Amino acid sequence: MPWNGQAEPRDLLVEERPITFNGNDLGSVRLLVSPRFTQGDLRAALLRIVVAIVAIELLLILVAYFALKDGRDGRARRRRGA
Repeated sequence: MPWNGQAEPRDLLVEERPITFNGNDLGSVRLLVSPRFTQGDLRAALLRIVVAIVAIELLLILVAYFALKDGRDGRARRRRGA
């Protein structure tokens, strides 16, 4: 897209590189990218990671609970002679 002469908005990511061929500078390319879609993707990834962490934590708590509960019940049964 040709440049319209206006300054780019502040929130755009800007990258500029020279175009060279056989050691001769032919010009440059300037890329302006909006971070809007990237931020949305990052937000979705963050949500997936947080949900996974919470699920793993709950699973670990349940496993520890049932492991300790079975251990106590087993000791009680052995004392009673069952």
